[in-house]
Amino acid sequence: MSWLREAISDENNQADMAYIAIGSLTVAAIFSLVFIFAMSAVSYHKCQPITTVAKGEQSTTSVIPCNFDPLPVGQSAGLIFGAFGALIGALAGYMAATRKGPRPQPLPPVTSTVTTTETTTQPLPAEAATDVGPPTIQKARKGKR
Repeated sequence: MSWLREAISDENNQADMAYIAIGSLTVAAIFSLVFIFAMSAVSYHKCQPITTVAKGEQSTTSVIPCNFDPLPVGQSAGLIFGAFGALIGALAGYMAATRKGPRPQPLPPVTSTVTTTETTTQPLPAEAATDVGPPTIQKARKGKR
């Protein structure tokens, strides 16, 4: 029975009712589904045609065919596991809200101040002109060198 104790206890080895509830919900859902399938099988196995007799001289016989309709079984299985899912979801929310131990602290709100600085670039200082005379043009020589 140590596996049962492990199944219902948390990391601190303390039993938690939420784990017990998950186990009991699982067993109830499986039992409900088995019960529905068993009752459908019994109903199909014991199916007998119904004969009705009218009063008086006229007698009528009506026969109801015995066939298996899977719609009620499928709907009941869907409803069982839909309810199971809703209960497990609610239980998970409960477990998250009542979790022991350190909870993550929310991050502080982010505030930012935008500062802009204007940067200007100064042009490089101009170099002093050393050639003050008129420009000289050299002619290109034609021919061999």
